[in-house]
Amino acid sequence: MFLRSTVLAVRRAASARPATLRSLQAAAPSTTASRDFSTPAAEHETLPEFDTDAERAVYLKLRSALAPTALEVRDVSGGCGAMYELYIESPQFAGMNKVQQQRLVNQVLKEDIATWHGVRMTTKPSPAS
Repeated sequence: MFLRSTVLAVRRAASARPATLRSLQAAAPSTTASRDFSTPAAEHETLPEFDTDAERAVYLKLRSALAPTALEVRDVSGGCGAMYELYIESPQFAGMNKVQQQRLVNQVLKEDIATWHGVRMTTKPSPAS
């Protein structure tokens, strides 16, 4: 019962105000088996270890298409691949509003998203150098 009320509280908090990926994680600890994969893409060419081939495929598609400076792909479905959480910072988002940024991501992952139950994404332009 505690877990359910915690999840509901996080959902209410998320819908009440815009929240970043990190603030949602801080609001309630996750009980699902999942991992974060993050790297400044411009600095590192080596890939992190992934729990599933699907996580790797999503990561590689986004890295290839958007040249992100920060990228996180997280399976939040407990490993079944039905729900993902994405955090993407890319210079390609410069001058775009949030809807345009997320449409671009949706276009890149169109085939994958069609098989998912849901996706949560946070997008923003890379900071100016």
